[in-house]
Amino acid sequence: MLIAVVYGRMWKVPDDELKRLDKFYRLRGKGGSISKRSICLNYHSFWTPLSIIQALRYRHWSVAISSTCEVLGSIVLSVI
Repeated sequence: MLIAVVYGRMWKVPDDELKRLDKFYRLRGKGGSISKRSICLNYHSFWTPLSIIQALRYRHWSVAISSTCEVLGSIVLSVI
């Protein structure tokens, strides 16, 4: 149980940082990116399962995987 709690809490920080920095990473790419798919995205204001759907829609795989891991960690924590 302690391992699940530690995992769930430790995953929150990298997930938040990834969501915050991903939009700037998109701007850095070759040819840049349009604002709709980069700087105007805000994954923090969404409920996490909806941010997974939005990340998949814009093909931001790192955000989708990170948010999925956070959701799975939260599910495990709530079951325990």
